[in-house]
Amino acid sequence: MIRYLESKPQYTLLTGATGLVGRYLLKDLLAAGVRLAVIVRDTKRQLAADRISQICDFWEKELGHELPRPVCLTGDVGQPGLGLSVADLAWVETHCDTCFHNAAILRFDSAPRHQEPWLTNLDGTQNVVEFCEATGIPNFHYVSTAYVCGDRSGVVMEGELRANQGFRNDYEKSKYFAEKLVRDADCFQSTTIYRPAVITADAKTGYTNTYHGLHLYLRLMALLIPEVEPDENGVRHTEIRLPMTGEEQRNVVTVDWVSEVMTKLFLNSDAHGKTFHIAPTKKLTPKLVIESCYNYFNSTGVQYVGPEDLNNPIGKFERDFLANVGVYTSYDKVDPIFDTTNLKKFAGGISCPEIDEPMIWRFLKFGENDKWGKRKKRFHCSDFQVEKHLTLLKDFGKTMKSYIDKVDFELGFDVVGDGGGQWYYSSRSNQIHRGLPNDNDQPVVRIKASSLQKIVSQKKTGSRCDLTDSSPIGLLKSFVNADVYN
Repeated sequence: MIRYLESKPQYTLLTGATGLVGRYLLKDLLAAGVRLAVIVRDTKRQLAADRISQICDFWEKELGHELPRPVCLTGDVGQPGLGLSVADLAWVETHCDTCFHNAAILRFDSAPRHQEPWLTNLDGTQNVVEFCEATGIPNFHYVSTAYVCGDRSGVVMEGELRANQGFRNDYEKSKYFAEKLVRDADCFQSTTIYRPAVITADAKTGYTNTYHGLHLYLRLMALLIPEVEPDENGVRHTEIRLPMTGEEQRNVVTVDWVSEVMTKLFLNSDAHGKTFHIAPTKKLTPKLVIESCYNYFNSTGVQYVGPEDLNNPIGKFERDFLANVGVYTSYDKVDPIFDTTNLKKFAGGISCPEIDEPMIWRFLKFGENDKWGKRKKRFHCSDFQVEKHLTLLKDFGKTMKSYIDKVDFELGFDVVGDGGGQWYYSSRSNQIHRGLPNDNDQPVVRIKASSLQKIVSQKKTGSRCDLTDSSPIGLLKSFVNADVYN
């Protein structure tokens, strides 16, 4: 009933957990048994812990079962020392041996060096590297982008970075210098770099929380096409010329696959220390995207005219569409071939989803239901928070102390589900501390927060005996309500 967890005892510090890729990494790493601590900012509407709780709650509803909860540290990668409190800094020094730096800003427009995307992508990365050096974190995993290659064409190898390339925007440039900074850092025993291509929504559900890249085009068509009145047959004539052939190859990958691949690589120590292009097996073409949208909205009228100057729009639809995609025009003509030798060797068994018309329709349906990111968000607040009832865990730890044949022992509590978290009881300090025991030989009880909530409720009504009056086995059964699992 008390089990010994097989996962490595140290924690991994994850940044960028509230972004699109980050929330998938959060789910996949937790599900894989990785002990996670996350650095998250407070916002005007939500505390950091509530933001993470809301994401976990979302995944639990999607998965149909509870997840372990990460240790949540309030901070900001844009600040020196990541903006952590003295207590949180000490906790990281004691408990974390790996950093998974995923935080980034996807912004293409040019900006002064003291503004975004430089502040997060480069300065934030420097802050994280310096923080890891100061706290003695030896293992570093960094989410870069395949487009550190800039405007290169042809084959780009996974191990290449500097190739005298130019850059199409400040996003590429800031990520290039950030990856260079990571590669040049000499404070790590192991540095693993992930370079995803253009990331789009979930292949199965269409879920996204950001509308960049492919979704900018989908959103534009979803907003502009319905404005055109249909003819007597219900067909909308949306005349537009596009300065391309329609067969250009685009490196686009779904977020669920990207996260699954990175998690697999993260869990395999043989893959550490390498660079991985996370790029598709089969590339996407503009023609597939446009024709899928035309079929979805029952419209017609596109002409692929090649690299032609379109200074004189043929109508309102063309003018409005082209005026809104200017930020991506530099990607119209060339997309490299990304070498995936390392990826195939270490994660080749995970098939890359092919983006087809049914999938694009799922993206469109999700976007419409989400009002393209403008749907009113419901802010989550847990009905029951174990952190407010830690005396219950302490009482249990004190009682179990007399039954465990160790002078100094620690008993971990992995409380899964809404309002849960991770703590351990130390017999030496006779206190409850954040996180699970560093020593993998120490026992860990995994229970549901809902079970603790029932115990608290029953204790208040006097319908359950005091925890300290039971035998060890009876006590454990009573405490966990028979739902301990690994």
